[in-house]
Amino acid sequence: MEPEGLKIIPEQKPEAPKWVNYALFVFVFLCLALGTFSLVLRSQTGSLEAEKTSLVSQIQALDLNPENISSEKELKKVSKKLKDFTDIYENQNLSSKFFAFLREICHPKVYFRSMDLNLNNFSVILAGQTESFQFLGEQLLVLNQREDVKGVEVSGVSLEKQGTVSFILNFEFEEQILRNYE
Repeated sequence: MEPEGLKIIPEQKPEAPKWVNYALFVFVFLCLALGTFSLVLRSQTGSLEAEKTSLVSQIQALDLNPENISSEKELKKVSKKLKDFTDIYENQNLSSKFFAFLREICHPKVYFRSMDLNLNNFSVILAGQTESFQFLGEQLLVLNQREDVKGVEVSGVSLEKQGTVSFILNFEFEEQILRNYE
C-alpha cells in the first residue's frame, strides 16, 4: 500500500511553441531546396565544361586552317594599305593648308619653283626666283616679321642671265599654321 502522504503526480511535458515547429519545417524545406539546387548546378557545370572544351577545340581548328591563315594575312595587308592611305590623305590635307599660308606670305614679285616640305619637323626649303634683290629683301622681311616662322636662312643666291635673282629659302614654322588655314 501506498503511504497516504505520498502521491505521484505525473509531470507535464513542456510543449514547444508552434513557431518552432514551423521554423523547423521551413529549415528542412530550405535544406532540401539548397541540396537540389546544388545537384542541378553540378550537372550543368559538367555539361558547360564539355561545351567549353568543344568550343576551344573548334577555335584551335579554325586558327590552324590554312584558308583562315591566308585570309588573316590578306586582312593585315589591306589594313596596312588603309593606314598608309590615311596617312597620305592627312599629309595631303596638311600640305594644302601650307599652300594657303604660303599664298598669304609670298611677295607678289617672288616666284617659288620648288618646295621640300617636311611635316615631321615642320620645316620647308623653297627654291625661288625674283626680279631683284630688293624683292628678295622684302620677302625676307615678311618672313622674319612672322612669329610663327623661325630660323629663316637664305642660301644659293645668284644672279641669272635674264637679270633675275635665284635663291633658296629654308625656315621652320609652327604647327599652328597647318591648323589655321583652310
